[in-house]
Amino acid sequence: MQRLLCVDDEPFILTSLQRSFRNEGYELFFAASGGEALEIMERVTPIQVVLSDFQMPGMNGLDFIRLVKANRPQVVCIILTGYADLRQLASALNERCIFDLVHKPWDRAVLRRTVARAMRQYEIDAAACAAVVDAGK
Repeated sequence: MQRLLCVDDEPFILTSLQRSFRNEGYELFFAASGGEALEIMERVTPIQVVLSDFQMPGMNGLDFIRLVKANRPQVVCIILTGYADLRQLASALNERCIFDLVHKPWDRAVLRRTVARAMRQYEIDAAACAAVVDAGK
C-alpha cells in the first residue's frame, strides 16, 4: 500500500487534502506540525511521499523535509506553498531535497498528478537501489 503523509498547520487544508486523496488508493496520514509528522514517521514505515506546507509555525516545511531526508533519504517530498522564499525553494529543488512544489490554492487534478508522479519516482528509486544491492552480492 502506498502511503502519503500530509503536513499543514491549518485544519481546513488537511481536510481539503483528505477530500482530494480519499479515493486515490493511498493510505493517508495527517499531521498539524513537523514534529507530529516526524512522530508518525517513527511509527509508520514506509511512507513513500510527504506533502508539506512551507509556512508553518515552529518548523517550516523545508526544515522539516531536510530532517526527513536526513533520516529517510528515499522519501519523496513535495512542498505546498502560498507564499514562500522562492530562492530557498529553488535551491531545495536543485539539491533534490524536494521533488516538486505546488502553489496554493492548488488545482486538485494537478496536485493528484504531482503526488502520483512522486509515488512513481519512489518506486523507480527503490528498484534502482535494489538493483545496486543485488549487483553487489
